[in-house]
Amino acid sequence: ASCESHFRGRDTDTLVAIRYQDNRLTVSTDTEGQNKWTECFSIADINLPTHYYFGFSAATGELSDNHDIISVHTYQLESSEERRKEDRTGILPSAPTANMGSDNNITSKPKGWSVLKIFAIVALLIITILVGVGILFYMKQRRYHSSRLY
Repeated sequence: ASCESHFRGRDTDTLVAIRYQDNRLTVSTDTEGQNKWTECFSIADINLPTHYYFGFSAATGELSDNHDIISVHTYQLESSEERRKEDRTGILPSAPTANMGSDNNITSKPKGWSVLKIFAIVALLIITILVGVGILFYMKQRRYHSSRLY
């Protein structure tokens, strides 16, 4: 799953809420600082065991930028009696596999134009222009030679 948030140049801090409850992982953001949360994604059937540690990174991907994680708050959420009695120490971490490009995948977004696709279109355009110029040159030469008397 992935999540996009436009947080650059804001006067307020960007807040992210990561909620794991009843085997569902939900990520939401508040970029306006008005306690209005926008859900990025929510995935069911996520199995996480207990006695693991949280890890956070301010890395944003391919581009380098300066991001600070100011604070982290954790809360224990209420769950059903059945969930509280469940032994989760032997559970292996797992998540459903996403079918890329599927309508069922909440996080799939249309891809932008790839560099290869743009290159192919530009190359096709240049070839079309060259063929057009070649045809015009050929027709001009043919007209010139046909009008001359030897």
